[in-house]
Amino acid sequence: MRKINPYIKKLFRVLSECKVLNHHLIMLIDLFIVMIACIGSYYLTEVFFKKYTVQLPALSEIIFVSLTVSLAIFLLFRINRGIIRYSTVPDLWRVLMALILVHTFVFTLVYFSSSTSLQGILFAYLFIQFAITFICLISFRSILIITYQFIVSIISKDKIPAFIFDTDPRSVSLAQSLEYDYQSDYKILGFLTHDSDYKDKRIANFPIYYANGNTESLLKQFDVKELIFTNEKTLHEAKELVDISMQQKIKVMLLPSVTDPDKLNRIEIKQIQIEDLLNRDVIHINTDAIREQVNGKVIMVTGAAGSIGSEIVRQLAGFNPSLVVCVDNAETPLHFLDLELKEKYRRFKYIPIIGDVRNKKKMETVFIKYQPDFIFHAAAYKHVPMMENNPCEAVLTNVMGTKHIIDLACKYNVGNFVMISTDKAVNPTNIMGATKRIAEIYLQSYANHLQCSNKDIKFVTTRFGNVLGSNGSVIPRFKQQITEGGPVTVTHPEINRYFMTIREACMLVLETTVIGESGFIYMFDMGKPVKIADLAKRMIKLAGLTLGKDIEIKYTGLRPGEKLYEELLGQEETTQPTIHKKIMVAKVQQYDFNKVVPAINHLVRRALNMDIESSVLTMKQMVPEYVSENSEFKRFDHQLAI
Repeated sequence: MRKINPYIKKLFRVLSECKVLNHHLIMLIDLFIVMIACIGSYYLTEVFFKKYTVQLPALSEIIFVSLTVSLAIFLLFRINRGIIRYSTVPDLWRVLMALILVHTFVFTLVYFSSSTSLQGILFAYLFIQFAITFICLISFRSILIITYQFIVSIISKDKIPAFIFDTDPRSVSLAQSLEYDYQSDYKILGFLTHDSDYKDKRIANFPIYYANGNTESLLKQFDVKELIFTNEKTLHEAKELVDISMQQKIKVMLLPSVTDPDKLNRIEIKQIQIEDLLNRDVIHINTDAIREQVNGKVIMVTGAAGSIGSEIVRQLAGFNPSLVVCVDNAETPLHFLDLELKEKYRRFKYIPIIGDVRNKKKMETVFIKYQPDFIFHAAAYKHVPMMENNPCEAVLTNVMGTKHIIDLACKYNVGNFVMISTDKAVNPTNIMGATKRIAEIYLQSYANHLQCSNKDIKFVTTRFGNVLGSNGSVIPRFKQQITEGGPVTVTHPEINRYFMTIREACMLVLETTVIGESGFIYMFDMGKPVKIADLAKRMIKLAGLTLGKDIEIKYTGLRPGEKLYEELLGQEETTQPTIHKKIMVAKVQQYDFNKVVPAINHLVRRALNMDIESSVLTMKQMVPEYVSENSEFKRFDHQLAI
């Protein structure tokens, strides 16, 4: 029966959704089985013991006692309450224990009301009844399970054939859930594993296949359409298998971790994104310590509608602050964040405020009104080519705007201040990196100055590289270019960058509120640098396309101010570990606050006057390691060298 009549299939689907066997009907069937077992056992006992003159009590009496006791104990053990199609060994064990108790009760009741000569025959009768009842009850449940599985197997003819990788408990649980779920889109063929000990074995009635050497032919043999991973760790460990799957245009899927209680009853399998293939260990943070820090506090996030700022706000929603003040000068992104927070985090208290960190008066009104305990300063201009064309704007936002927030934090006694910096501040080759380095210098020198003044405010800088999926980053651009048929544009075949997911970066930012010390610059373990060209190639594979056939990569040349290789440390910088293995302290050059302030004031005045040349020259004097690359400002390096 290769093709199923659509009407029969429809009937089977209706049957699979049918819930006729409610707990009342199951109880009636179970009691009917008990009655049949009583009658059968009674006549079998009479046959076996007919040579004895002793007679059993009347059949009607035995049936009445057995049914009454069975009803009471079946209700006590709730054996009729389970959904039979999902019965497991503990359910069958509950049936067995209930029957043992039933027959112990019946035997005890009749034992004390019977003659001594009847007791042996009675015991034999009850043993036969017990065996018949147990076999019939288990058979009834087994027939229902087999029937349901048969119906589901008929329906699943059109389902997606898929393998699940690994044989850990979560993988087995997923396979069983999908097998029993008639609404599931998947037909699970079995498990794939790299563990040879499981070769040719079975788990939960699913075969296990050893994925080593013959993986490609195995996937073709079963015409697999999707490969499902149940956690990110195994996804990273099975890189070769992922590559083979993508080459065969098999979708690689991931079962995300369930953090939202509303999603606990739903199986949501998503197609893997490039973010899932960073080959980095899963980052763990001390959520209890963070919750203790921010619980009941007022927190201000600048740049709250940006990629980093908005993710910080989302994560703060889980730590019960009394209020989060979301500040941003971009009206539309802040509006969208407001809509998202209202929909997803209904108990979360926040206030969206349109304001520019360059406007000190506006910022001061926010500090006066809300008196924040924590500040996460994420407001900044970040795009290298844009800032290379607008250096004065970069200074006014990244330097002057940061100075405003730092000064106000000190004036209004904010307890913790965390600034989001970038790896582009290390040996900067562009305007954006130089302005972020100057912001770092101001914050660190101010923190050291306050420590000398015995003022208890913690100023911390966090430094990390590119964030996958952030606004304007390569991932959204590559996705758009792939959707449009290409070409995918990469500036240079050898250019590489350090990457983190937005979630990882923000988790570590929050962790610094716990472990951070004032005046320190914390850098994150970004893993190994990734070639942008390799990133593009993997995204093309993930889209099910073939490089060179379906789509091309075009190299366009380095942009103004762009480095070929990104750095996390300058030549004069070293690191020391912290209690978190993913966070290190960068030991950077110290600056005198009393010298930094006039230099920054001079730089800001030049920028306010839109004096580009003087602004850039001042930055190069403040940050001697700032050497322009592929930029018109390279000429200033020659002037300073003379």
